[in-house]
Amino acid sequence: MKKLLLIFSLISATVLFGNNGNDESLIVKRNGNIITVVNFKDGDKVKLFELRTGRIITYKTKRGIFDLTQLPAGKYLLVDKDGRKVIVEKLSNPEFYVK
Repeated sequence: MKKLLLIFSLISATVLFGNNGNDESLIVKRNGNIITVVNFKDGDKVKLFELRTGRIITYKTKRGIFDLTQLPAGKYLLVDKDGRKVIVEKLSNPEFYVK
């Protein structure tokens, strides 16, 4: 009975606290190798990670514009302070794909 109660409490805690009501993705606009975060405000913090290694590339707090021209082809993750995220894939040609 104690195990059942423990399992039920863990499941309910996961359901209640796992979804913070912020299911929307980070909205970005692209122009070649330039990524602009659409709903960026001064003071927001957006980080750019390399998806394969998880290594942080850079972060922005003043402007939500990221330039991928100096980065190798691959997938990158943009995450803001509220946990909204989007995966951006830079191809070997000057275009990239936003998932």
